[in-house]
Amino acid sequence: MLSIEKAAEALGMTVPALRARIQRAPKKKTSQGTVATLDSAVIAVMPPLQRKWLVQITPPKRPFRPIYSSQDLMHTHEHTLLAKLGFKDHDKGNSRHDLACQYLANERMYKLWDDIPEIDVARYGFCEQVVCKGDGKYKTTVGFLDVWGAFEEEGARMATNGIALEVKIKPVSIGEVLRQINTYREFQVEGEFCTYPLKQARWALVTDYDLTSTDQAVLKRQDILHVRLGPKFDKWIKSQGGVTPSREI
Repeated sequence: MLSIEKAAEALGMTVPALRARIQRAPKKKTSQGTVATLDSAVIAVMPPLQRKWLVQITPPKRPFRPIYSSQDLMHTHEHTLLAKLGFKDHDKGNSRHDLACQYLANERMYKLWDDIPEIDVARYGFCEQVVCKGDGKYKTTVGFLDVWGAFEEEGARMATNGIALEVKIKPVSIGEVLRQINTYREFQVEGEFCTYPLKQARWALVTDYDLTSTDQAVLKRQDILHVRLGPKFDKWIKSQGGVTPSREI
């Protein structure tokens, strides 16, 4: 690649004269910037072996790209092991799904089971927790658990188990739900202070639609509780209309 000054010197032309010919030459964009071929522009004054020279006109423009772009955040699911296994996120971009997760990530999730100690009822849950396998550089993201909350089993001094909620707004087949939950059960979730194996967790499927008695029986046989979002959830959504100003910088 030649600069325009060196090209003009090699051709015995002034820079303005060569630049004028370049303006009339066909141009193309490359990884090194916008270039013009000199074949048609200065074919009369160039030796035959030099006719393939390229003259750089403008440096390449590299658009600013943040470390985490909107594309990275919008398509996080597409880079998980779950997506590679063929699972689809049917509720991607659905604000009602996000609201349902926020609605459940508190004492509501702990009250789904009667035998959870009362001391844990005041706990809160976490939305979109990472389900992973391996550690360090071998760590792989399997997927994202909609809602997760740890609790202390009887006699324990710290949280040893947890509740895992899978939220579905758009109807999906019960087979797909079972495949997803049973896949998660083979791995672990990142808690607030440590990781927890999901095989021993309490599981619940929370839907925005009704299930048949057959589907509910299938879930029960695999120790998965079913909960239906109802009027209380819709009332809660209406109460969330206000906007709280954040700190400005």
